[in-house]
Amino acid sequence: MKRYRSNPTTVLAFKLVDHKAPLPEPFASYQGQTPMSGTQKIGKNAVGELLVPAGGAIVTCRFGDYLVQREDGSLDVIAPKVFEANFTEIEGEAAPASAAETTPAADEAPAA
Repeated sequence: MKRYRSNPTTVLAFKLVDHKAPLPEPFASYQGQTPMSGTQKIGKNAVGELLVPAGGAIVTCRFGDYLVQREDGSLDVIAPKVFEANFTEIEGEAAPASAAETTPAADEAPAA
C-alpha cells in the first residue's frame, strides 16, 4: 500500500483491482458506524466489490475505485479519475504500520 497526498491532507489509499486480494491494514480491521446495525466491518458483495461503512452509510467500492483513510480515521471511496486528479503519491515514504501513527507536517510537503 502506498501513501498519497492531496494538499494539505495526507491519506492512506488502496486501489481495488483484485477481488481475491486481502485488504491491507488498517482497512482489514476498520469498523465504521452505520445507522441500522451500529458498527460494521468492510464486507464484500456477490461480485467481490467492497461494502464500506463510510459517512454513516454503506458505500460500494467498485473495481478501480480507491479506498481512502483520512487523517481523522474516516474512510471514503473515491472514483479513479477524481483520486488521480487530486492526489499525488508521496515518493520514498512508506505507509505507517498503524493508522494511529502521525502523518508528515505541512512544512514537509514537497513543493508543487
